[in-house]
Amino acid sequence: EPTVLSTTALSCIAWASRETVAEMYSKLISWMKDGKLKAPIEKTYRLENYKEAIAHAQQGARKGKILFEMSNARL
Repeated sequence: EPTVLSTTALSCIAWASRETVAEMYSKLISWMKDGKLKAPIEKTYRLENYKEAIAHAQQGARKGKILFEMSNARL
């Protein structure tokens, strides 16, 4: 079953030792390679719709990430 990490679960990085952080990232990379890490996506927006995306992101009770589609964006 995929692993879902919350911001709270990752907040310990701020106080962890360098070795602990390296171990945590090693686990994350392993989970990503194995397909065990899941980051739910709630909605994807075109970059020009950034105001709508930000408003959506600020709403409570979201169940996933808000992403920007960058394929045709001029950076």
